[in-house]
Amino acid sequence: MDASDSLLFKIDVEGFEGKVLQGMRKALEMKRCMGLIEFNHQNLKQAGTDPGEVFKGLQAKGDIYLITEQGDSLRSSIRRVNEVFDIPDGKEDILFISRELTQELGDLGNDSKA
Repeated sequence: MDASDSLLFKIDVEGFEGKVLQGMRKALEMKRCMGLIEFNHQNLKQAGTDPGEVFKGLQAKGDIYLITEQGDSLRSSIRRVNEVFDIPDGKEDILFISRELTQELGDLGNDSKA
Protein backbone atom coordinates (compact mmCIF):
# COMPACT_ATOMS: atom_id res chain seq x y z
CA MET A 1 0.00 0.00 0.00
CA ASP A 2 1.33 3.40 -1.01
CA ALA A 3 0.22 6.20 1.32
CA SER A 4 0.32 8.65 -1.58
CA ASP A 5 -2.74 6.84 -2.99
CA SER A 6 -4.70 7.23 0.26
CA LEU A 7 -6.95 10.02 1.52
CA LEU A 8 -9.09 10.30 4.64
CA PHE A 9 -11.13 13.49 5.04
CA LYS A 10 -14.02 15.13 6.91
CA ILE A 11 -16.13 17.98 5.56
CA ASP A 12 -18.59 20.03 7.63
CA VAL A 13 -18.87 23.54 6.21
CA GLU A 14 -22.56 24.35 6.72
CA GLY A 15 -23.88 23.87 3.20
CA PHE A 16 -20.72 24.51 1.23
CA GLU A 17 -19.81 20.80 1.09
CA GLY A 18 -20.71 20.70 -2.61
CA LYS A 19 -18.27 23.49 -3.40
CA VAL A 20 -15.49 21.83 -1.37
CA LEU A 21 -16.12 18.50 -3.11
CA GLN A 22 -16.06 20.24 -6.49
CA GLY A 23 -12.65 21.65 -5.62
CA MET A 24 -11.31 18.25 -4.63
CA ARG A 25 -12.49 16.30 -7.70
CA LYS A 26 -9.05 14.84 -8.41
CA ALA A 27 -8.52 13.86 -4.79
CA LEU A 28 -11.79 11.90 -4.84
CA GLU A 29 -10.32 9.77 -7.63
CA MET A 30 -7.59 8.41 -5.36
CA LYS A 31 -7.65 4.63 -5.07
CA ARG A 32 -8.07 4.56 -1.30
CA CYS A 33 -10.33 7.49 -0.49
CA MET A 34 -12.76 7.71 2.43
CA GLY A 35 -14.55 10.70 3.87
CA LEU A 36 -17.18 11.73 6.37
CA ILE A 37 -19.39 14.47 4.95
CA GLU A 38 -22.21 16.42 6.56
CA PHE A 39 -25.14 16.33 4.15
CA ASN A 40 -27.95 18.79 4.81
CA HIS A 41 -30.39 19.34 1.95
CA GLN A 42 -31.50 22.76 3.24
CA ASN A 43 -27.98 24.10 3.83
CA LEU A 44 -26.79 22.88 0.42
CA LYS A 45 -29.73 24.63 -1.30
CA GLN A 46 -29.09 27.85 0.64
CA ALA A 47 -25.48 27.75 -0.56
CA GLY A 48 -26.72 27.48 -4.16
CA THR A 49 -25.95 23.79 -4.56
CA ASP A 50 -28.31 21.06 -5.75
CA PRO A 51 -28.14 18.16 -3.23
CA GLY A 52 -28.89 15.71 -6.05
CA GLU A 53 -25.88 16.89 -8.03
CA VAL A 54 -23.60 16.54 -5.00
CA PHE A 55 -24.90 13.01 -4.48
CA LYS A 56 -24.47 12.07 -8.15
CA GLY A 57 -20.94 13.46 -8.19
CA LEU A 58 -19.96 11.33 -5.20
CA GLN A 59 -21.79 8.27 -6.49
CA ALA A 60 -19.88 8.47 -9.78
CA LYS A 61 -16.64 7.98 -7.84
CA GLY A 62 -17.62 5.58 -5.06
CA ASP A 63 -20.19 4.28 -2.63
CA ILE A 64 -22.23 6.32 -0.17
CA TYR A 65 -23.42 5.19 3.24
CA LEU A 66 -25.80 6.91 5.64
CA ILE A 67 -24.69 6.91 9.26
CA THR A 68 -27.60 7.01 11.70
CA GLU A 69 -27.12 7.41 15.44
CA GLN A 70 -28.96 4.91 17.62
CA GLY A 71 -30.61 7.05 20.29
CA ASP A 72 -28.43 7.80 23.32
CA SER A 73 -26.02 4.99 22.56
CA LEU A 74 -22.55 5.36 21.10
CA ARG A 75 -23.56 2.87 18.41
CA SER A 76 -24.61 3.86 14.92
CA SER A 77 -26.13 2.01 12.01
CA ILE A 78 -24.61 2.25 8.57
CA ARG A 79 -26.51 1.51 5.40
CA ARG A 80 -25.67 2.03 1.77
CA VAL A 81 -27.79 4.60 -0.04
CA ASN A 82 -28.40 4.65 -3.77
CA GLU A 83 -30.52 7.79 -4.20
CA VAL A 84 -30.34 11.28 -2.74
CA PHE A 85 -33.89 10.92 -1.39
CA ASP A 86 -32.64 8.00 0.77
CA ILE A 87 -30.89 10.67 2.87
CA PRO A 88 -33.45 12.32 5.19
CA ASP A 89 -33.86 16.08 5.22
CA GLY A 90 -31.93 17.54 8.09
CA LYS A 91 -28.38 17.27 9.29
CA GLU A 92 -27.03 13.85 8.35
CA ASP A 93 -23.58 12.36 8.09
CA ILE A 94 -22.67 10.29 5.08
CA LEU A 95 -19.62 8.16 4.50
CA PHE A 96 -18.01 8.19 1.06
CA ILE A 97 -15.75 5.27 0.13
CA SER A 98 -14.00 4.98 -3.22
CA ARG A 99 -14.94 1.90 -5.23
CA GLU A 100 -11.48 0.39 -4.98
CA LEU A 101 -11.45 0.81 -1.21
CA THR A 102 -14.96 -0.70 -0.97
CA GLN A 103 -13.67 -3.75 -2.82
CA GLU A 104 -10.74 -3.95 -0.43
CA LEU A 105 -12.86 -3.53 2.72
CA GLY A 106 -15.98 -5.29 1.51
CA ASP A 107 -19.38 -3.65 1.23
CA LEU A 108 -20.52 -2.32 4.59
CA GLY A 109 -23.98 -3.50 3.52
CA ASN A 110 -27.30 -2.64 5.04
CA ASP A 111 -27.65 -1.83 8.71
CA SER A 112 -24.12 -2.77 9.70
CA LYS A 113 -23.34 -1.75 13.26
CA ALA A 114 -20.47 0.64 13.85
